[in-house]
Amino acid sequence: YGNNLHVRLTLDFLVIFPSRNHASLVDLTHDLGISDAISYLIGADDVKKAKPNPEPVLNVLEVLGHETSKTLVVGDMNVDILMGVHAGTKTCGVTYGNGTKKELEDAGADYIINSIDELIEIVNVSSPEMPQQPSGSLTMYG
Repeated sequence: YGNNLHVRLTLDFLVIFPSRNHASLVDLTHDLGISDAISYLIGADDVKKAKPNPEPVLNVLEVLGHETSKTLVVGDMNVDILMGVHAGTKTCGVTYGNGTKKELEDAGADYIINSIDELIEIVNVSSPEMPQQPSGSLTMYG
């Protein structure tokens, strides 16, 4: 499913950083068959300050030479949204994970979605809030 998602999204980079360690994350992406769709992996043990601190996002942006204005942080918990907010990116909360809609709203999510199709629409469709960046978009999943 991950490779299909990558094809359906207009992205230059796809980054994930859950709260698991790097080695476990590598194994997980291989087991799920999505490793080829992921541009960069960052585990909890790759940073000194974990979510909701913006360090994971800022590190990735520095490594990839990317701008916060062209970045969308997607997550299912308030710490994911707060990490993106503190980094200065747009954020998208997903209700089909661990957090509640209210927690995502309270954290300041720019978008809240109920399905992956809504995410595809946000990323692929131009809008004043999240302009389409065919040669520069970066989506991070927390």
